[in-house]
Amino acid sequence: MRPALMNSFTLKDLWYPGDKTVAAAEEWTAHYDKDETIVLLSNLDVDSSGGDGSLKPNSTYTNWQWVLAWDEGEDWVLKTWGY
Repeated sequence: MRPALMNSFTLKDLWYPGDKTVAAAEEWTAHYDKDETIVLLSNLDVDSSGGDGSLKPNSTYTNWQWVLAWDEGEDWVLKTWGY
């Protein structure tokens, strides 16, 4: 994740929504050609800077997705984020 973006918000909640994201995780697994992926959801508050311009300043994002991928013998890697 780009540093300007990462430093522009406060992560309020982070959770695994269970079966609600299984189909999406399966699609991401195929897309990234990985052994597994997981989709986590979060709520975040954006500061007045809006980061690198990709987030709306002074706003709250709900159900923001974080897609992490993994292959056996490797660490989990953040592949993408957003809606």
